[in-house]
Amino acid sequence: MIFNILQSITILLFPILAIKINKRIGKDWLSPVILCYSSGIALANLKIMPINESIADYFSQGTILFAIPLLLYSTDIIGWFKLAKSTILSFVVCIISGLLMTLLVSFFYRNEIDHIPHLAGMITGIYTGGIPNMNAIGIATHAPEKLFIYLNAADVLVGGLYLVFLTSFAPKLFGIFLPKFETKNLLSVPFGQTENQLIISNLKEILIAVGLTILIIGASASLTKMITGQIASIGLIILLLTSFSVFASFSKRIRVLRGSYDLGDYLLLMFCIAIGMLADFQNFLSEGIDATLFMGSIWLGMVLIHLLFSWLLKIDRDTTMITSTAALYGPPFIGQIANVIKNRTLVFSGIATGLLGYAIGNFIGIGVYSMLQMFLN
Repeated sequence: MIFNILQSITILLFPILAIKINKRIGKDWLSPVILCYSSGIALANLKIMPINESIADYFSQGTILFAIPLLLYSTDIIGWFKLAKSTILSFVVCIISGLLMTLLVSFFYRNEIDHIPHLAGMITGIYTGGIPNMNAIGIATHAPEKLFIYLNAADVLVGGLYLVFLTSFAPKLFGIFLPKFETKNLLSVPFGQTENQLIISNLKEILIAVGLTILIIGASASLTKMITGQIASIGLIILLLTSFSVFASFSKRIRVLRGSYDLGDYLLLMFCIAIGMLADFQNFLSEGIDATLFMGSIWLGMVLIHLLFSWLLKIDRDTTMITSTAALYGPPFIGQIANVIKNRTLVFSGIATGLLGYAIGNFIGIGVYSMLQMFLN
């Protein structure tokens, strides 16, 4: 019982320490998201304290449900439509890049690794929507149970390395090849604020934002139960609460609530440490290396091809980074990358394309599995 309480307190309060460490060191590569993510992994795998996976799973899902509305309240939806064309184009290019690499790497490794169709289909789910899609595709294609463990661990390792790159060297490196984000498209809403608004003088506005979020989550869960007969469909709940949150953002009074975005950002740090606690590396080094090499090859090629297409199509650096994050990680990490590139204007675009990935990921992943099952067996 005491360790369950300690684990919960760690998830709740460690982000404060991560933020302070980042400010003290002043290094972008050691961002709060990296500190929280890596600390969660260390706690789970170094056996520093017993980890209750149910608690970690509860926090990882709960923080996302609360974070998305809080991040979206300050979104100017009308302004987003001005940016949608390049965002959608970049996201589609990113998915196509992933598909090209998946097929190429699958044929290259066809005689070296077992269960290529399963691996390819499940990894396709990762870079179009995330871990939920990967697990759904694995279940739908009757993938061996061990692949779930290997790919979850590989995603943490490969995805973690790329996340470090995105939050450190990527902005400068991508900026060499890609054009700058058009400042004329910046919106006259609180996205321009970079100082932390989580202060006591904003408590009333923060509480209003939290109260509204609770109402939106309740309405989304109730509507989901009416439609499906149950509230277990997390994808539908996220879609509904995103819609309700965007609708709420049309109100200027809600859009200018101070502290709402920063509270959502803090909840994402809680998500990072909770999801890190779910990473299980047991037996991974002895049996999961092939899966990691397979995923890493796809991931690296996908990023490079996406970067090449963005350069050819003159897609700006910020849009490229946000859509790459949306495809490879889904909505949870959009806020952190937006902070790194100091452009919160693209938060809604990133979350919207990430949710689009949730919707199409299963179809594409199962399609890839079926095609490779036909041609490789």
